[in-house]
Amino acid sequence: TDRQIYVQALLEEDELFYVFKNNTYDINDKNINKLFDKFYTTSNSRTEKSSGLGLAITKELIHKINGEIEVKYHQNEICFILKFKLYKNKL
Repeated sequence: TDRQIYVQALLEEDELFYVFKNNTYDINDKNINKLFDKFYTTSNSRTEKSSGLGLAITKELIHKINGEIEVKYHQNEICFILKFKLYKNKL
């Protein structure tokens, strides 16, 4: 199996993006929109003791600092995109 993780940081005008991609066989088109739901786990979860809270907490924390997170899935590749607005100091 391909265990590589792709990580990228992009700066576009007044926004900062972090992109995380990797291959997965636990996700599909049917469950992709449930990943941020509290207590949701895939049937093939890596650990038997998964609580299903990790991504729900991540989304909440990112929103608390005025960021956004989205997930995309295509042909066994999952991509998380984190977006943050940059604010300029006016001194």
